[in-house]
Amino acid sequence: MKSANKKHITVGKFGKPHGLKGYLRLYPLTDFPGHLLELKAAYIGENRVEIESCQESSKFFIIKLKGISNRDAAAPFTDKLLTIDREDAAPLNEGEFYCFDLIGLDVYDKEVHIGKLREILKTGSNDVYAVRDETSHREYLVPALKKIVKRISIENGRIDVDLPEELR
Repeated sequence: MKSANKKHITVGKFGKPHGLKGYLRLYPLTDFPGHLLELKAAYIGENRVEIESCQESSKFFIIKLKGISNRDAAAPFTDKLLTIDREDAAPLNEGEFYCFDLIGLDVYDKEVHIGKLREILKTGSNDVYAVRDETSHREYLVPALKKIVKRISIENGRIDVDLPEELR
């Protein structure tokens, strides 16, 4: 997952229209897809849109935007991203972070700067932080495990890790 605009958070991508009455398929791009059901407003680009309804389907959500009443009016939204204001994001528990807040943080292994977090890879069992040293162009793949990631400080722009020898 790559960094997003920190004012708006990307929560989904529109697929093709669903039916003839202006409904759209929305494929979630969030760890909190259930939160989509509660949205009343969002953004497509810089344009604010009102959401009339949203319901969950098997692989996507079916969403109805105010003012979109037929398939032809819905078609231009295909492949567009749906974003929300940061303050409308799902709340996090203690010790949890949004991926977009972590992208760009400096990563240190035992006080040695190894690079910046450039991407978070979703592997299934655990996330993996792709860290790149812009000087040497070396890339580190750091498993996001408590035994490796010791501290994350968004305020200080820093992630402290303790890499095993085989990952150095």
